Amino acid sequence: MSDLVYEKLQENLLGYLNDEQVKRVDQAYNLARKAHEGQFRRSGEPFIIHPVEVAQILSDIHMDEQSIIAAILHDVIEDTYIQKEEIAKIFGTGIASIVDGLSKLTQVEYSSRAEQQAENFRKMILAMSEDIRVILIKLADRLHNMRTLGSMPEEKKKRIASETLEIYAPIANRLGMYQFRREFEELSFFYLHPEKYEHILKTISYNENQDKLEIVQDFIKSKLLEKNVKLFRVWGKKKSLYSLYRKMLKKHLNFNEISDLFTFRIVVENVEDCYLALGVIHNTFKPLPGKFKDYIALPKTNGYQSLHTKVIGPTGTPLEIQIKTSVMNNIAEKGIVSYWQPGNTNEVEIRLHNNPHHSLAKKWVAEMVSMQKVLKNPIEFINNIKIDLYPDEVYIFTPTGKIISLPQNSTAVDFAYAVHTDVGNSCVASRINRKLMPLSTRLTSGQTVEVITADGSHPNPTWLNHVVTGKAIGSIKHWLKKQREKSTESLGMDLLNRSIKSLTDEIIDEEIYLKLCDDLEIPSINKLYSELGKGNLVSSVIAYRLVNPKENPIDADSVKLYTSALSLKGSEGLAVQYAACCYPIPNDRIMGVLVDKHGIVVHKEECKTIKDTSISQARKLHIKWDEGISGVFNVDLTVDVINASGVLASLSSIIAKEKANIVSINAAEVVGEHTIVKFILSIKDSKQLDSIIYSIKGLPSTYKVYRG
Repeated sequence: MSDLVYEKLQENLLGYLNDEQVKRVDQAYNLARKAHEGQFRRSGEPFIIHPVEVAQILSDIHMDEQSIIAAILHDVIEDTYIQKEEIAKIFGTGIASIVDGLSKLTQVEYSSRAEQQAENFRKMILAMSEDIRVILIKLADRLHNMRTLGSMPEEKKKRIASETLEIYAPIANRLGMYQFRREFEELSFFYLHPEKYEHILKTISYNENQDKLEIVQDFIKSKLLEKNVKLFRVWGKKKSLYSLYRKMLKKHLNFNEISDLFTFRIVVENVEDCYLALGVIHNTFKPLPGKFKDYIALPKTNGYQSLHTKVIGPTGTPLEIQIKTSVMNNIAEKGIVSYWQPGNTNEVEIRLHNNPHHSLAKKWVAEMVSMQKVLKNPIEFINNIKIDLYPDEVYIFTPTGKIISLPQNSTAVDFAYAVHTDVGNSCVASRINRKLMPLSTRLTSGQTVEVITADGSHPNPTWLNHVVTGKAIGSIKHWLKKQREKSTESLGMDLLNRSIKSLTDEIIDEEIYLKLCDDLEIPSINKLYSELGKGNLVSSVIAYRLVNPKENPIDADSVKLYTSALSLKGSEGLAVQYAACCYPIPNDRIMGVLVDKHGIVVHKEECKTIKDTSISQARKLHIKWDEGISGVFNVDLTVDVINASGVLASLSSIIAKEKANIVSINAAEVVGEHTIVKFILSIKDSKQLDSIIYSIKGLPSTYKVYRG
């Protein structure tokens, strides 16, 4: 059976590869067949059929010899005794690298299946950066798996279909591979929502609509020929069931309310004829307002070009019409492989150099590789990838006229990062159509945006609340991470120096530091400071070991807490946090607790956390407020008021008048005529809080007001 499947592949390959290349494919097939001998798929068929069918899918789009060989061998490293080195020896390092990039991660423990899948995806992205063919083979692999999903358990069907719809269909779209995307969506829809799939399928009256289709098709063709449009072809195509289902969800429609079940394509000779054909269509039919899109002048992110319009057709129903050249149509169908012309050379770059999709794909992959270096958490990484895979675009102009496409709901900050990471990191304001606007402003197509930058400025953590592009999110988080590292390093050095000073006035030799770093398996002294600042190490213990290097390691509880208090200036950044259990503010008596991975958490002295006997004394730090402390601090305020109309508005008015911000508010009714209102306020200092409390006490309805 497997030989029959392979013979079909051979027929395809002989149509565009030379005899020598086909012989190498034969060699790969014989190796894979032997390696997979005795292995079967869940359906019961020999396993070797799967890689051959994957190669068949690739041969249908005329992929090169190396891709076909890699497809046939793509499971041997993971599932058989054959290793990467053997593949490299027989077929070369290029094919071996592709196969290795397609192999899943093995022998690694992960906290969840989602994390493992995300890490596998990260590995594939890195392999893509070396050779774009990795993703093309992976798409073909996933397509055959979807075609044969029926033998899987129900839960696994839905999991694989969901992953395909969320990741692989959008990737195919990003690469311009429309046929792959459509089949991914249809198969995923079938397995995820079988009842809805069948309902839409049965509701469509194909025979009746086919007659209408031919009538409209002939009518459009005759009108175009009358105006001497250089026409290649006009045809109507049924919309996919998934696209109809998605439209029903988006517009809250029943199926009977959807009238445009077909898309009509007009393929002409050149760009001039595209616009000529558009004029004929708009003169013949009544165009629907706001439904025209010019993707020729403004191509989509994946390089797609066409004119799209909606008109009222001859039967009185809306028609969706796409107008493009034959080259555009070829690109729309095949995307990145539309210019693929295998020859005798193995240099894929030579064959792809004229393909606009290839450069766009390489740029996208480079951005993902850059993102994965920043976002080490695999789940966070793949979630940011998903953001970039759903880019209903807006087209924004730079002041010089360059067009930048961004996802819908992008802000001026997203635009700044799209221009350059350094521009994003240093932006302070933006001009939109020459008008000064906030950086959080959502952008719309056609706007001209100028980013204003300033030396020394840096990303604001609040930007994460409104940016939408993966690049912006990743860049902001990367900067925040670096700042946290700097602040924790500085804090750790301060803590350690204070601890050392409480033990000795002598200067400790650098070699003692380095020896301790070796003992603790810490790569550098700066990293030691960082670990101290993060709370992963206790400064008093480290200081004792530095001062007494010849003594054995000691228990943290046996080390006395140093007496020199750390002074908080408000500039410590992310290395110091203020506890939400007691909300300390300047002038409160405070203490700090070293918490693993979080650094110092500041509490009020009377907080129950400080009195918790389970916390090591060595992790409790003497802390005081610096005289010049500045910043914004959250504080809790509870107000007991007598129920009366407008009381809440009066409280809010007082807080606003005192120029404080309300972070949160919670009103809970209690027994009798009293209501307890709990605020979390953002204030500058205790004087501002005292003024707020004094004003609230002056209200006739106030019974009591207090912190906590």
